[in-house]
Amino acid sequence: MEDGLACNLLPSSRLSPKVHHLVCVIGSLDKTTEVPIINKEGLIVWESMQQVLFSNYDGSWSDEVHFDEHVSRLAPLAQELHAMLLDGNRFQNGRHLQEYFKWTSDEMTLRNCFECLSGSNPSPEDVQTCLLLMTAILERSLGNVFLTKNPCCPSMVKDLLVTKELVDIFGETALFCLRILMGPPTSLNLRNLIWHGFVRPGEIPPRYAYFLLVIIASLGGMLEDHRIDPASVRQSRTFIDISCHSDLLQSRLPDLSVDEMISLAWNLSIIPQDMRALWSKALDGCRDGRYSHSAVIILPLLEAILRELFAEANHCPGRVLTAESSALFTTFDEMLSSSMPDGSENKLRLVIGDAIMEMLHDLLVYPDGPRLRDHLSHGELDLHVIPPSIVTFCLFVIAALSLKISADSQHGKDNLFTKVGASVNTYQSVFHPTSILLRDFIKVCHSLNMWSSLPRPTNDDGFCEGASLDKSALVERATVIACKLTESSNECESFLDAVAKFVDPVTDTTHFTSFWKSLRFQTLFRPRAELHLVTILQQIVIECIHVDENIQGIAKERFDQWKTRNLRSRQRVNYQRFLQRFLKKVLKFSENLNSMTERNKWDESCELVMKFIGLVEEFLPKLPELNFASSTDERSTMSGLSRR
Repeated sequence: MEDGLACNLLPSSRLSPKVHHLVCVIGSLDKTTEVPIINKEGLIVWESMQQVLFSNYDGSWSDEVHFDEHVSRLAPLAQELHAMLLDGNRFQNGRHLQEYFKWTSDEMTLRNCFECLSGSNPSPEDVQTCLLLMTAILERSLGNVFLTKNPCCPSMVKDLLVTKELVDIFGETALFCLRILMGPPTSLNLRNLIWHGFVRPGEIPPRYAYFLLVIIASLGGMLEDHRIDPASVRQSRTFIDISCHSDLLQSRLPDLSVDEMISLAWNLSIIPQDMRALWSKALDGCRDGRYSHSAVIILPLLEAILRELFAEANHCPGRVLTAESSALFTTFDEMLSSSMPDGSENKLRLVIGDAIMEMLHDLLVYPDGPRLRDHLSHGELDLHVIPPSIVTFCLFVIAALSLKISADSQHGKDNLFTKVGASVNTYQSVFHPTSILLRDFIKVCHSLNMWSSLPRPTNDDGFCEGASLDKSALVERATVIACKLTESSNECESFLDAVAKFVDPVTDTTHFTSFWKSLRFQTLFRPRAELHLVTILQQIVIECIHVDENIQGIAKERFDQWKTRNLRSRQRVNYQRFLQRFLKKVLKFSENLNSMTERNKWDESCELVMKFIGLVEEFLPKLPELNFASSTDERSTMSGLSRR
């Protein structure tokens, strides 16, 4: 079947009339051309391509107005390449062609796409999956080439394709072909159409998948001509690691195995009928361990489903279609916001509920979350190590949506759906700033529990030997405050006993952390002022974590050296002074803070806390003099840590 005819036989499209005409009608034109478009190695002859695209054309290569004309010229060439790749007698260089994928960010996946597309009768679902994979890999790879010339890479592929850096390497004709395929909204814009879930399998003429594959190889040939080492291109930047995110999301999943989740997902009523074959391919990928294939299929499908719900909830049916060049697509960013462009309330929240909205924000929106669609569609993730749990979480979200929206009473009777519903009802955000603050705060509390068990010398070890500190007053003061905290009248026999008596009740945070874990915070669409406050608190807690790590590390290291007598005399004295002076200042600070809070003097309390932080900052630079840190670089690294 001709690819243009296949397109037009499909049910009503999600493509707007103008986009549909460009992609499915003009993009499916066939014309005979006598110009040789590939060489004996299977690579594109760019001079021939330029002759076809620009003959009798007096415009600029960057002109966006006449893309209809450009597509009409390119479509027959793409169909010619398509036919050649499928004709083994006409095209004998398929294996050799794959050698030119080495410059890309994922050579293996492109080889698999080539094998799939050049096989016998690939399905429309196969073609669409290959397009999703190839556009992501190509965008990442072009960015890597750009970075060999300039450290500031554009974030959008349409901007990347007009940069001088890439023009100097690949030439105007090659980049213009790419701009016709995946450039601005007036182009075919294939990358955005498929990744935002606007097209169904078979709707994009398959010729463009084959054409894009040959272009990628031909770009590799040009890099070879420029003597640019493929290894240097691949090493321009590393992939983003989302394994820590997947672990946290896994903690929110229902108590179901992967097989049970797949079994549940097979017959979800929320999956559009014309997308069921694609959905089945995604589930097959989960079952076979090809999680990258599942993820690239599920995310656009999720966006298409959510767009239908969004349009219905807000009474704007036209928003399910692609926008024309004068407007923006309706994407996750708008659908998951609190309000519509006109300022009115986004009613999608009322339809799907806060819990599912939080799940979607965790997966797609929050800056400290995996931002799965963004990272995956821009080629920023290693497709070979996509965590299974994060794909399972995607299935969980769609199952939750189906349970919420569907009128199918069987959902409610299914034990698997019962578990999904229970997990939705108790869902709390993982990656909202407030959730991260609470998690880090509890981490500090758990760590404080370890302070009382830190190894430290006793008086029998001669710890206070030779010290000039007048301990009697300090012991007396420490005893008073420690006894007050513990409601005890026991006296302390030594300075260390006094400090321990004071610190122990503070570091016993078991009940305290249990209380904080039991709290449920409102995290959806919070005021900007609140988020600003949370950010400040988060920074404070992070610094506390670093201080705690430093103190615990130093205490353990120096105690080991103390016990083995590996500390030189000066180091032993410094170790004594470290414990005495630091703990003395902590004690003084705690005593004053206790007094201020008893008298309801909160401004003074804040000033006191700031002064104490200043004391800590003053003390830390002196650590090199005490030989407590291994190197200046290590301390700089620790102090410079911050959350992305």
